[in-house]
Order: sequence, then C-alpha cells, then structure tokens
Amino acid sequence: MEIELSNLGMKYGQTQVFSELNARLTSGGLIGLLGPNGAGKSTLIKLLTTLAKPTTGDVRLNGDSIISKPNNMRKLLGYLPQQVPFYPNLTATEYLTYIASIKGISNKDARIQSDALLHQVNLANTGNKQLKDFSGGMQQRVGIAATLLGDPQVIIADEPSTGLDPEERVTLRNLFAELASERLVIISTHIVSDIEAIADDLLILNQGQFMYHGSPNELLKQSDGYVWEYSLSEHENTANNRSDQMSSALISLIQGAQSIKVRQITARIDEQNAHAVTPTLEEAYIGVLNGVIKL
Repeated sequence: MEIELSNLGMKYGQTQVFSELNARLTSGGLIGLLGPNGAGKSTLIKLLTTLAKPTTGDVRLNGDSIISKPNNMRKLLGYLPQQVPFYPNLTATEYLTYIASIKGISNKDARIQSDALLHQVNLANTGNKQLKDFSGGMQQRVGIAATLLGDPQVIIADEPSTGLDPEERVTLRNLFAELASERLVIISTHIVSDIEAIADDLLILNQGQFMYHGSPNELLKQSDGYVWEYSLSEHENTANNRSDQMSSALISLIQGAQSIKVRQITARIDEQNAHAVTPTLEEAYIGVLNGVIKL
C-alpha cells in the first residue's frame, strides 16, 4: 500500500496553508505526522481522506489519483477525526451498528465486528449505557472502534489521543502499532510522546513545508551535538538573572536537591561546564521547528 503526495498545495483565499509537498508513504510501519498547532496537519488530513481537494498537485493511492477518483481511497479508509460525531442517545453497540450500515457492512458482520472491537478498546461491558453518559476518553475509544469497522487498509487518525488518560494513551499506541504492521497507518499529532515509541516514519510539517521526512533514529543521529546539559545552582540562577533565558522553548529544567539541571538545544554554548548529551526525540523535534538543527 502506498500514498504519494506530488507537488501538493492548499490555499484558502489569500492564505497559503502549504505548497509543493512531496512524499511517498508506505505500509508496514506507523507514520507520524508531527507539527505545531496551525501548521496545516488537519488540512493535509482532509486532503488525504478526500474531504477536501487541493489547490494544486495530486495524491495517488497505489498509483491512482484520489483527487479525480476519491472512491479509490474511501473504500479502503478508516478515518478518526479530531471531533468524532456522536448520537448521544445511542449505546456504543447501537452507534457501531449504525456506522457499519453506512459502510455497507451486513448486520451479521456488524454485530461480530462491533463486539470484537468494543472488547479491543475495553468497552465490552458498557451495556445499555448511552454515549452521552460516557467520559470523553470513552467516547474517543468508541470513535476508534468505529474507525476500525470493515478492516480498513488505510487508517488515518487526527489527534487520536484527545481526552485520553495516560493508560488509555498507552493502549491506543499499542493498538495502532499492531495495526500498522500490515496496513498504512498515519497519526497526526503535535504531541511527540504519542508516536515516539511506535513511529517508523516521521513527517514534520511547519510553515507550509515538510522540514523532515525520515526515520526517528535518523533524526536523532542528525541531532547529535545540538543538545547540551549543565548544572545551575539556585544561587547562580538568581545572581545571573536568567529568567528570560529560562523561559525559552529551547531550554528544559530538571530540579535537583542541590541544583537545577539545564538541557539546552543550541549549536553553540558558552557555559563552561556544559557537555553534549544524547537528544530525545522531542528535543530533536523542537530543534528542527526552531531552525537550530539544520537538516
């Protein structure tokens, strides 16, 4: 399974969201689409799911355009939007049965799949409880189950961890990682930890361009030498009046018993006791977004 973006551009009125995006995405590993809020991730997702048409360029699925032939994508797609549409008076089973009918799944298969999926997302015992009485995290899990109805071969999720607690996030990550072994799975998020442990391929979108496309390991390799660590005593922090520096997005602080440990993302550093450390994926991502790490 392969999706190819070819000179893809999108414009709303006079606002250019992105332009000339090119990428080839393949199945067999989870693809993480990273970028800050407002970077254009949701717009790109709308194009991939055929909910909108680009201003320029094309998207091809296995060589066939989904712009001129959107059903090429729709018949294989499972899509989880940021805001999952719900009918509050339905139970989870009734909701999945309804979504299954829209997808053209028979009543018998709908029952079998609904039961299995509700068990998979830990909602098998909700019985006659209506969706309006579900927590936000529970509603999100129902949306995930609905996405998986019909065994889609392309799964696209836009900020799927919204409303989930830490345990639910881990369960969701494991589920998507398992699905990605045989399908093309794309997760769009601005939270690095959502895909850090499971993504095989990363796309970083910012200011209308892909700033990076490749594996997380390769990004970490290219970020070596850009993250520094040093200790700062409480006295030094006050005496040197570093409040402006400490507020930088390129600085992280870890409070210790006797000192503050500082991690700074920069190409050069003046601190005499600073030493280079292995970057985290989040630090590499922040460095790329801020133009400190040049790829």
